[in-house]
Amino acid sequence: MTVRRTKIISTIGPASDTDDAVRALIAAGTDVFRLNFSHGTHEQHRASAARIRRAADEAGRPVAIMQDLSGPKIRTGNLEGNQPLLLKEGEPLDIVIGDELGRPGRVSTTFPLHQSVSAGDTLLLDDGHLSLKVESVSGTTVSTTVVDGGPLSAHKGINVPGVELPHTGLTPKDADDLTFGAELGVDFVAMSFVQSAADLQIGRAHV
Repeated sequence: MTVRRTKIISTIGPASDTDDAVRALIAAGTDVFRLNFSHGTHEQHRASAARIRRAADEAGRPVAIMQDLSGPKIRTGNLEGNQPLLLKEGEPLDIVIGDELGRPGRVSTTFPLHQSVSAGDTLLLDDGHLSLKVESVSGTTVSTTVVDGGPLSAHKGINVPGVELPHTGLTPKDADDLTFGAELGVDFVAMSFVQSAADLQIGRAHV
């Protein structure tokens, strides 16, 4: 008999949030179901959790539920005409702090990115599909060069690996979701964009 030493985590989403899909995932070896609190309402997550618990009982084996908190989000702003911009390798792109409409060569974000980044830092956009190199920071404008290009739509995430940003790891939405998760009886909590032990301590204080 082979002993499996890894755990399989499956995310519940529109395509898998049915009784049949959950049963099939458990039969295929899922050990933990992830509820993504970046999307959905508390009532939708409550229904998903009940579906998972019911299917696990039917299968006769323990299956855990993990609550994945949204965390603080840094996102690009709206774009002129709501049309994606095509970022090309080697071209400049300015990121300005505010809510102005983005256009070729210039996009905005409401997060005070200029306070944390400096020349040489890397910015990852749209879950890492696009990458930029920071060339300089002047006032509230971050000037970058496109390293890995492609289409950029509105409201895409911006990540800054290796740079400490001015926020806590638990937003007001996260705190509300965490209270709900404790009520729901989730087995694990995943915090997003943790930067220090203090972020975890803040999270623990809400459980």
